[in-house]
Amino acid sequence: MKLSNYDIRQLRVFLAVVECGGFSAAESLLGISQSTISTHIAELERRLGYQICKRGRAGFEVTERGRALHVSTLKLVDAFAEFEDKALILKGAVAGRCRLALIDNLITDPRCPIVPALRSLSTFERGPRTSIDILSPAEIELAVAAGRVDLGVSIIEKRLPSLRYTPLYRELDVLVCGAAHPLFHVHDEDKLRVAVSEAPKVIRTFLNHSDLFPIGNREELIAGTVTSVEAAAYLVLAGTHIGFLPEHYVSAWVRSGEMRIILRDQYMRASEIVLIEPMNDQGADLGVQRLLQELLPAARQASAISI
Repeated sequence: MKLSNYDIRQLRVFLAVVECGGFSAAESLLGISQSTISTHIAELERRLGYQICKRGRAGFEVTERGRALHVSTLKLVDAFAEFEDKALILKGAVAGRCRLALIDNLITDPRCPIVPALRSLSTFERGPRTSIDILSPAEIELAVAAGRVDLGVSIIEKRLPSLRYTPLYRELDVLVCGAAHPLFHVHDEDKLRVAVSEAPKVIRTFLNHSDLFPIGNREELIAGTVTSVEAAAYLVLAGTHIGFLPEHYVSAWVRSGEMRIILRDQYMRASEIVLIEPMNDQGADLGVQRLLQELLPAARQASAISI
């Protein structure tokens, strides 16, 4: 099948339909009617010679061949994006490409060197084209290993042999509860310690229970598991759980009286935030090189600071 511009347009419609989970949801994203979407999909199926999705009273479903096409189309779109970037670089329109992947809610931490590093890119006359994705720690490592992003900033979940890990700084976590939680108004330290050990807790799955052990080892008291800081904050604010959250992240809620830090000096932990890059980074674009130049001195400085 030789691809024309019209075929590529139909493949992009197909991507949108799959990502949205159906024709009606894709309507607003694409800005075209369901009937037009249906026409594009039908014509694409005719060109391919097989069915790629089922639609009807039973609902929307991607066929097995459709799922395989979806994977191939994603690779095609990535290839187009890479070609466009390289063409702009050769033209001198941009100074390369810089693709970052970060864990959520680092931005409020004054220790985090990412914003100053990004600011350094403004010294380029042109570019670079920068993209930033917020992903889970596991997704970040896999994305860097697969070459989908150039650099990651994350908490280490596991070490992959193809990646280089450089500590940047340490993020401080404090134990918190919400204003609706029974512990919010308990001030006797002995009573607090007993109550903490018995309270339902929320933990972040990627921390491998390191946010449980400082307040006990009873797994039956894990009443919530989450994959992000923001998700944990919902449960804390609801008053149903206690848990560790980054101190920089909760500071506004603490000031407003919606959260309380519990025995800060006794219950505190730290997560090491690391820079993740390919072990073999030959030929990195100028923007990536500049970010590394800015982040690595920050890493050396942070390594000399204890918590």
